[in-house]
Amino acid sequence: MSAILPFITIDRSSFLARFFTPYQLHWIFAEDHLHAQNKQAFILAEKSVRIGWTYADAYKNIRKRLNFKNRDYLFATKDYPSALEYMRVCKQFAEMFNSARFVISHGEDSLKVPRAGGTFTDEIKIGYIKFDNGSRIIAFSAHPQAMAVYGGDVGLDEFAKHPNAELLWQTAQGRVTWAYDLAVWSSHEGDDTLFNQFAQQARLTLTPTPTPTLTPSSHASRITRHDSDMSHSSHSSPSTLDTRTLFSLEPLPLLPRHHHRRHRTRPPRPHQRHPRHQPHLRSIPRRLPHTRRPRTNLPTILHVQPRPRRRFHRRELRREFVDRLHTSITRLVVVGHRLGVRALAGERREHRERRERSV
Repeated sequence: MSAILPFITIDRSSFLARFFTPYQLHWIFAEDHLHAQNKQAFILAEKSVRIGWTYADAYKNIRKRLNFKNRDYLFATKDYPSALEYMRVCKQFAEMFNSARFVISHGEDSLKVPRAGGTFTDEIKIGYIKFDNGSRIIAFSAHPQAMAVYGGDVGLDEFAKHPNAELLWQTAQGRVTWAYDLAVWSSHEGDDTLFNQFAQQARLTLTPTPTPTLTPSSHASRITRHDSDMSHSSHSSPSTLDTRTLFSLEPLPLLPRHHHRRHRTRPPRPHQRHPRHQPHLRSIPRRLPHTRRPRTNLPTILHVQPRPRRRFHRRELRREFVDRLHTSITRLVVVGHRLGVRALAGERREHRERRERSV
């Protein structure tokens, strides 16, 4: 029996809400309104430890590479194993949302970077994913000059834990010169880090707001963004930011967890699936084996397409039987006519022979 997976779009919020928390969706869709205005996005996020921030960033950039052609994403993290894990999650998202057909190649590569203060070079390993529209996702190790030969959107993961954050910041500013986006997120590693200085300067520009309720999206992270005006301060010292261009990220209208046309607010029960989510009315839900699930806590449903029902099948069989019967009767009539003609000719021949004998 053949298996048909349902078609899933990368922007369907009702489906994404089953896999991501509200603050993760906030990070995924934070740049959309700036891109709609043709503005450059610079985003700073303070986060906690192990809350799935880099996990959401992997899906965010798979979605972004598919929407923008010839636009690379340069991902820098604290070490190379973390970079490989990021590329594994990106490839997993591409397969999960039926986008693996857009991936041309993926794997690891190496490049030589000149060592600072000497004539020697260091060999740096990178991970990459190439898409058919010309975009790429490239993950680098902790070397600050590994991305010096590339240009595109830049993401700095765990920036506070980087051993040479100032040189990495200088290198990242040069990669986003041509209106590319820059995103920095990390958990804090003390008060004397460059990331903490950026966070303190960003807090000074935030407007006072009422105390929010304690929800996962309010205390797990803090996001600050600003538009392309920050590009004027890119030539300044790496430890300072132009505080006039920073402003707080207002609560974006997050898309509802369930469809807004639904008359009930609770999620549907397993036996009450929405008809829009069913590829076939007689589909059979089957769970994938654990080895093929992207995450063990995510429900993965494989819809098995049954054999379609044929309407008027008996009527077609009856017509076919009548046609065959008519054809066989016609053949019998023709054969009988031929036999009769042959018998009549034989009788005439015998009668002629008798008359000749009698004469």
